[in-house]
Amino acid sequence: MIADLTLRWVVTILFALSFAECLYALAAGHRKWTHAVGHALHLVMAAAMIVMAWPIGMELPNRPPMAFFLLATLWFGGMAALGSPGPVERLGNEYHAVMMGAMAWMYAVMDGALLPGGTDGSPGGDVPSASMPGMPGMAMPSATTSGHPAEPQWITAVNWMVTVGFAIAAVWWLYRYVVQRRKDSTADCGLLAHAGTLCQSFMAAGMAIMFGVML
Repeated sequence: MIADLTLRWVVTILFALSFAECLYALAAGHRKWTHAVGHALHLVMAAAMIVMAWPIGMELPNRPPMAFFLLATLWFGGMAALGSPGPVERLGNEYHAVMMGAMAWMYAVMDGALLPGGTDGSPGGDVPSASMPGMPGMAMPSATTSGHPAEPQWITAVNWMVTVGFAIAAVWWLYRYVVQRRKDSTADCGLLAHAGTLCQSFMAAGMAIMFGVML
């Protein structure tokens, strides 16, 4: 859960817009089934991130969604290796595999007991909520009233890399969206033209924020 209410709403709006775009893409039904699976996975991801940003997210188990996103990582990794018709599509699938892997990583960090040197942040029992040391913006359930030891530096380093990586990705997707819109400026393109590209920027920005508050 994000402790800051304003930031929580920013993340919620970013992923709600992404959820709506994925739902629209699925409803349009103009793509082959592999694209539908990809949109469905991003749909679930957007919903999971919205839930994670709010207090209810701390009441839910971490390991089932972690396993789900590991499978999603394998799906996009397999598509990158076997199902991409060209280098652009392959790079896109690799990026989506990294995003799904980052989701699984986030759940593993939140669980605490799965990573070497981690602290047990799994929900359960009548325990108070507190900010985990090293995660000042992310409220975590506390196993004891005395708090947790700080997260190992290697976990913090990974979180830093993921935060910076998604921040860069957010800027890149936004730049790509602007370029696409400018190319279509003389054409009769609707409001939803290239909305998928814009929502990729939203999702990357939301991921950067969520990992940023874990630092």
